Amino acid sequence: MADKIEVIAFDLGRVLVDWNPSYLFSSLIKDKERLAYMLEHVVTMDWIEEVDRGKLLSQAVKERIVLFPSFRRELEEYGRRWVETIPKLIDGTVEIKHRLEEKGYPLYALSNFGRDTYADALKIYPELGAFTGAVISGHEGYIKPEPEIYKILLERYDLDAAKLLFIDDRADNVEMAQNLGFQAVQFISPEALMADLIRLQVL
Repeated sequence: MADKIEVIAFDLGRVLVDWNPSYLFSSLIKDKERLAYMLEHVVTMDWIEEVDRGKLLSQAVKERIVLFPSFRRELEEYGRRWVETIPKLIDGTVEIKHRLEEKGYPLYALSNFGRDTYADALKIYPELGAFTGAVISGHEGYIKPEPEIYKILLERYDLDAAKLLFIDDRADNVEMAQNLGFQAVQFISPEALMADLIRLQVL
């Protein structure tokens, strides 16, 4: 039988804040084939994860322009207008977060986020910083689903994985958390998350 959940940790992107590079690039690139190429080959998850691991966005953009000079304009715009990839908070998740706060749960953030992009996001959405504690990949040099970043959360805040519920939109991140002894659920929608929290007797 699972331990009683006492602590909850949230991923941020696509859980608390809506994030998608296509929000920006679809406004910059009207040619559908060029847009598809940009999203598949230029702004790849591997490249984004370099920023998540701690590389400054400005440096990452410069390096990418060398590899894809024909996309210089779009990459430079990405460097200047990155925040347009996070146009809004996910209201339903924010409401759930507030309900958990009212119930007295300590809440933490465990997120892949760049150093400078996280700082920019906090200026727009202070809600992303409203946690008991946070482990942000850009400051740590590790990214999910690497086990080290989960262990940093546990050790820094003296948490028991068995009593912690982790919420993340990516199945591989959830699987690693479970392998490390966390209770964990994959975020699909606020409604599905609420159902999970009721099932787990958290709410």
